[in-house]
Formats: sequence, structure tokens, C-alpha cells
Amino acid sequence: MISVIDVETIRSPGRWKLRAAFVPMVFTKNPDGSTKEIIVQLSDVHGLVVVDFATHKRSQRIMLPTLPGRSVRRMHPGSPAHGLAITPDGKIVWTTSKYYDYVAPTRSPFPAREVVPVGLHPEWLTIRRMARICTWR
Repeated sequence: MISVIDVETIRSPGRWKLRAAFVPMVFTKNPDGSTKEIIVQLSDVHGLVVVDFATHKRSQRIMLPTLPGRSVRRMHPGSPAHGLAITPDGKIVWTTSKYYDYVAPTRSPFPAREVVPVGLHPEWLTIRRMARICTWR
């Protein structure tokens, strides 16, 4: 369950359930700075789910790429992807794949097209500062 709390009134204007447990999440913003979307990884999805903050409804599901010719190295029950970070400008979301040992940039509404192999079992991401990290064509 996701609960929203208004920090000025210390009240909860709403909450909603997702169909599975959720792991990391990041938020996108509207031009006025208010929350637009919650991008969340679910415990049983090799990808991301985008939830519209105003309607509390899932607006899209972005699956992460499988790597041709590679099988899943090992199974990680409950969290095939466990790590999200969003660039300061809010345009690119980076995600991990524990199934295939990579990180991948994605930009709504497009699925991840490129992957960057990393070490085994990647979890958690941090973006230190804005940098040009990939080129979208």
C-alpha cells in the first residue's frame, strides 16, 4: 500500500494498493513542482510501473530488456529489478536488472533500449550530479 501524507497538515489525503509488494520508487514532477507520477518497481516484475499521482491509476508498464543468448543468471525471488534513480531534470530514469546484471536508462513513455553491464546483482542507484549519460535518437 502507498500512503500519501501532506507534510503541512500532517494528514493523509489518500492511499492505494498495488497488486504486488513494491521496492524502490522515484517521482516525476509537473511544471509547478507538484508530483506527476510515481515510478515504482514491483516485487515480481522485471521492469517498472508508472502510476499517475492524480488518479492513482497505473498509466503504463515498462518491461526491461532480456539479453538474447543469455539466460537469467540466477533467480532472485521477489525482486528481479531493485534500484531506481531519476536525473535531476526528471527526464531519464535509471533502473537495475538483477536478472541480467545491468543498469538501463529509460525515458517515459519509451522502454529501455540500451543496457550497461555492471557487476553481479546490482541494487540501488544514486545520481551524483547531472551529466550527459546517454544519447537518445
